[in-house]
Amino acid sequence: MDVKEKLYQKNLSMAKKGLLWGLMGGLLYGISPMFQTLGMGTEPLSSGAVLGLCAIPMIVGCLQDFSSGIWVLIPNLKNGKGREYIRSVKTKPGRFILLASFFGGLIAMAGFTLGVYFAGPVYPVAISATFPAIGAVLSRIFLKEKISGRGWCGILLCVAGAITVSWAPPSGDTYPNFYLGIACAVLASVGWSLEGIISCAGMDFVDPEIALGIRQFASGTMFLFVLPFVASGVNLKALGLLFSTLPTMAFVFIAIAGFGAGIGYFYYYKCNNVCGASRGMSLNIIYTLVSAVLSVVFLGSAITATFIIGIIVLLSGAVMVVGKPSELLSLRDIR
Repeated sequence: MDVKEKLYQKNLSMAKKGLLWGLMGGLLYGISPMFQTLGMGTEPLSSGAVLGLCAIPMIVGCLQDFSSGIWVLIPNLKNGKGREYIRSVKTKPGRFILLASFFGGLIAMAGFTLGVYFAGPVYPVAISATFPAIGAVLSRIFLKEKISGRGWCGILLCVAGAITVSWAPPSGDTYPNFYLGIACAVLASVGWSLEGIISCAGMDFVDPEIALGIRQFASGTMFLFVLPFVASGVNLKALGLLFSTLPTMAFVFIAIAGFGAGIGYFYYYKCNNVCGASRGMSLNIIYTLVSAVLSVVFLGSAITATFIIGIIVLLSGAVMVVGKPSELLSLRDIR
């Protein structure tokens, strides 16, 4: 085997690992919405709605991002990478990561938790999964990733699947603000797509595990600054509720959600670094299927026929966008 063939095989092996990392990220992130829902339904958060519509989801977003940041910090400290956090933040790529944390954390995470709060853990998850379609278009514009005819068909299927999923709300009065939740999920989709593009640019010079650690802590800090403004009137009631949640079972549920989000994001960022932003985002949306199954089995969430059809169409579109492992040898290039 000559040097060229060895290099080809090495790159192909890395590409396959990238695909596996993307799937792992989606599988792990899929547990988060269920535990978010359990946390929001447990005292003291379950009776905190009097603070306003946005307070509880924003508290959950803050606690989850800090929790996931700690889960990621532990292995980084173990591997002697603690100092890399401060060093990386001072660089231009580090500032890209901070900007990504604004869109993926404060904007997208807030939209996602609000969506779950208003419409349950199933439908907003599916709607937010359109972010690979948005991300693929943005990747073409900003990262010069090429999109083939097959890729564009996959993008259109993602959009069609998302529309089908949200076409008919679940029956009953469980979620009176259902369509508001769907709108928040759309916001999450846009935020995550922007995060994928910006973080991918930053990870050209920052290790994925360090980039993720910065992202999670920065996002949690942003939530802390916003919390005084999300309760009824500018006050510290939301912050008070956040700290009173820490010694309760509600926080345990959110910390588990943070574990799924943190480790899931870890593999997602590694996949993006190897496979490019558009493929990483497309692989990641397997979390929709995982979340739907867990919510139906453990929470008794109701789903409609249109949801089932839509999720099949959406996932099929994602597969078309991803492509074959051998195509990943030309990184950030969808053929």
